[in-house]
Amino acid sequence: MFKKWRYPIFFVLLFLGIGNIFALENEARGTELVNAWKVLDDLGADEALRRNTDALEYLANGRSDKILLDVEELLGGHSKARHGSQIPLTEMEQRVLGTHPTMPQSRSALKFNSDAIHEASVNKAFKEHKSEIEAHFASGGGYKEWDSQLSGNIGDGYYN
Repeated sequence: MFKKWRYPIFFVLLFLGIGNIFALENEARGTELVNAWKVLDDLGADEALRRNTDALEYLANGRSDKILLDVEELLGGHSKARHGSQIPLTEMEQRVLGTHPTMPQSRSALKFNSDAIHEASVNKAFKEHKSEIEAHFASGGGYKEWDSQLSGNIGDGYYN
């Protein structure tokens, strides 16, 4: 009879061992997500963003195949603040003419027509140039532009 129970006990012990490994992995994963939550909290994220599991995963794992503009904005990006659909077209004109009260003159100033178009456009460009973008910023690179061909009317603005 001893042999009859030997294998099931072995498999139960094996299963419990695997269960412990999964528990340890989940605990480590939980720690990463808590740390990501703390980062969002320290950056002043609102409650909705701090509860957004996609945002927490994004901070814990880094950019995979999608850019989350709300998180990037908190990390110092300016895509929404300078190119978001909420920006009045008159502000774009002021930036190009050099008459904007808080921003220096630029050669172009463009805004997206909607948040959905904005997100889709940024993510299309990121997917097309992901390796170049990651290498550029990993080496401490600053401002740089990458071209991406987008179809249709995605926004408005001015250039000089």
